[in-house]
Amino acid sequence: MLLMPFCLVRLGVKATLLVGMGAWALRYVLFAFGNAHELLWMLLIGMPCTGSATTSFSCRTDIHGCQGRDSLQGRCTGLITMATYGVGMLIGFSLAGMVSDAYVQAGIHDWRAIWLYPAAFAAVVFAPRAEFQE
Repeated sequence: MLLMPFCLVRLGVKATLLVGMGAWALRYVLFAFGNAHELLWMLLIGMPCTGSATTSFSCRTDIHGCQGRDSLQGRCTGLITMATYGVGMLIGFSLAGMVSDAYVQAGIHDWRAIWLYPAAFAAVVFAPRAEFQE
């Protein structure tokens, strides 16, 4: 959160959003291949990626979307909240449950396969495109 003003000034809005999506993809890959034993370091690096991803991506979209006319700020905040915490979570939890259930054998989850789904999704969204170039 403390680096947000630096990133916005140095990188710009679009690149800051791209950093956030990259952090999500990195987080999921680290969770997919890390474990509680010899690869614990991957989990420990993946956890702070959540904060940087949330700050760079989610908070920035909220700030950017709510700028403008005062009469639209409340509506914009409500729409973003509904999309992320309402409908977004409903769809996300439903899909996560289906993926998680698909990778259980003998009562044991295949966490690598489970975590690679959101990693792939975040990587596709992260993939640099022409519209992200300033």
